[in-house]
Amino acid sequence: MQDSTLTSYHVTIDAAVAEWLAQKETIGSKRTRAEYEKTMRRFHAFLAQGDLDLLSNPIDIARVVALWANMRGSLTRRPGQDVSPAMYNQRLAILSSFYTFL
Repeated sequence: MQDSTLTSYHVTIDAAVAEWLAQKETIGSKRTRAEYEKTMRRFHAFLAQGDLDLLSNPIDIARVVALWANMRGSLTRRPGQDVSPAMYNQRLAILSSFYTFL
């Protein structure tokens, strides 16, 4: 008789991001992959400042994602000002793609 128990599979955040990025590169360009990777790295760092993670409570992430997507970095030409609507939408689309993948 075969054992029908399921083996648990633990996915790390880094592994999930790497797999998602690899899929993006196969259907897109290396430039697209680089932009997605940069966006994820920055969002992950932003979340860490508030003791959150990419896999934290979705309600907590939803509360801060729009704020982050509209923020300019401190090293930009206009720190503190809103990003362009195109950048805002791109960031949200990238994050939406990642969470849909998960």
